[in-house]
Amino acid sequence: MELAQIDNEIRELVAVLNCIPYVSTIESCSGHLEDKLNVYYKEKNIEVKSDKGMKFIKYGAMLFNTDSKYESCTKFLNEVEDLKKKYDFA
Repeated sequence: MELAQIDNEIRELVAVLNCIPYVSTIESCSGHLEDKLNVYYKEKNIEVKSDKGMKFIKYGAMLFNTDSKYESCTKFLNEVEDLKKKYDFA
């Protein structure tokens, strides 16, 4: 995929990831900026508004393949898992 086809906000990240020998990105989306989000908590729909001058990122995603024949791949995936836990994303 041409870098020009990738969302500008994450183009550099995708380029860097694709320079890692055991990583190849498949799909990516920088998400959409929103002033408010609906959060479901304890069976209630709660509207949360962003702070003044701030936005929420909604629906951002990145899919990638890894090649486990590289020793560093396991460390990379563990670090991604740690980020997942820290920032609560799937």
